[in-house]
Amino acid sequence: EKNEKLREELGRTEVLVLDEADRLFEESMLPNMQRIVKALPSLTQILLATATIDDNFKEEATAVAGGEADFCEAFDVYGEEDGEPTES
Repeated sequence: EKNEKLREELGRTEVLVLDEADRLFEESMLPNMQRIVKALPSLTQILLATATIDDNFKEEATAVAGGEADFCEAFDVYGEEDGEPTES
């Protein structure tokens, strides 16, 4: 019954954006994330933003996404090297 209500509430979702996603995929939060994603319509796009992407995060995110996931690691837009800003 709870899952049906969740599916109903999320049924029109087209895009789901989650920040600090690495925290949401920690062991304690993973079951909740799986329930939420499972309740989304199959064509929902999911954007996960995180400052850290490790192999475990990639595995969990790919599994939750149904086996299909693309990862894009951002680069330092300020041109910092060794912790010091560089001049442009």
